[in-house]
Amino acid sequence: SVSVFNKNNEKIFEWFSSDETINALSLSDNGNILAVSTVKVSNGKFISNFYVLNYKSADPLYKKSYQDDVVYQIYPTKNKVFAVALSNNIEFINYRNVSENSNKSDYALSIVKHTNGQIVVVRTIAANQDESLIEIYAANGKQKASFKVENNITDFSYNSNKLYLLGLHDIFKYNTKGELLVTAKADYDTLFIESISANHIACIKNSSIDKFELKQKEEK
Repeated sequence: SVSVFNKNNEKIFEWFSSDETINALSLSDNGNILAVSTVKVSNGKFISNFYVLNYKSADPLYKKSYQDDVVYQIYPTKNKVFAVALSNNIEFINYRNVSENSNKSDYALSIVKHTNGQIVVVRTIAANQDESLIEIYAANGKQKASFKVENNITDFSYNSNKLYLLGLHDIFKYNTKGELLVTAKADYDTLFIESISANHIACIKNSSIDKFELKQKEEK
């Protein structure tokens, strides 16, 4: 089940799924719409359902089923649009207009983040773990950028139209044209990164957060 509470800790809505396991949910930006995904197994195959609900009825405003696939996460992008992350597809669903913008690829989704009103995706391919595909999507699902990097990307940060990518041993700074601006060595125990200024990164480790300066090259 999913329960929704207001700021006074009063339950205002509850939704039940009798035979499906709820595995992801998201609220619209204004908090008035709930998106839920579920998963179950039937005849040895996954079935995942995506529901959009308001707080007036248990009957969904919108429903879509994915056969032999799983919805892993849901992101609100703008009014009436949710981004749905599957194994190798990022799908933008406008539940009011009942329209879908699908972005399926041979590359599997590795990392997806909702940042600055946009969706940024890192994809990898099983046959070549040292190659990653970077994609940036506007809130309506229109692809704004797509380029490959010859590295296994484990985390990234996106800020002011610049991408900061964490590889196994390096941090890379790219613009949205796919041009490499800076390469710098990363500490081996860096797990995550977050940009804090144009040339400074917060490196999150097991037991510390360190400020790191990118200064190898002049920016183009």
